[in-house]
Amino acid sequence: MANLLAARGFAAESASYFEATLQFQPGFEPAAERLQAVRCITLLKHIQMKREKEEKRQREYEAELEKQLYEHRKKLGHFD
Repeated sequence: MANLLAARGFAAESASYFEATLQFQPGFEPAAERLQAVRCITLLKHIQMKREKEEKRQREYEAELEKQLYEHRKKLGHFD
C-alpha cells in the first residue's frame, strides 16, 4: 500500500505506512529507504511551494511599484 500511495504522489500518506512497517520490522531496509525518499520528496515539495509563494509575492510587489510610479508620473504631467 505504501508503495502504491508513493507512486500516486501521496507522499505524506505513504510515509505513515512505511513507518508502520518499520515498527513491526525495524530492520526492513527497503521500507527505511523508501521512507527516507518520501520524506525528501515531501521536503522538496514544501520548499518549492514556499519559493513559488515568495516569487508570486515579489511579482505582486513589483507590479504595485510600477502602478505607483505610473500614477506619480501621471500626476506630474508626464503623459499629457
